[in-house]
Amino acid sequence: MLKHTFQHLYGIGERTEKRLWANGITTWAEFLQAPEQTGLPLWLRDLACRELEQSLAALECRDAQYFSDRLP
Repeated sequence: MLKHTFQHLYGIGERTEKRLWANGITTWAEFLQAPEQTGLPLWLRDLACRELEQSLAALECRDAQYFSDRLP
């Protein structure tokens, strides 16, 4: 379930998350595989890709605090 949210990323709230889902981007992997399909501005798309890579690392390390600090 965690890999389906984007609200922990800078500049992405509930409305943008819903727009991503509507564009077929429903997981972190889908975002990273096709960032150009997100409809986000280039600067935000690049930032989100970097943050998603950090999110994957935090998840692998079971770092709950990382997500607790970032999720609304």
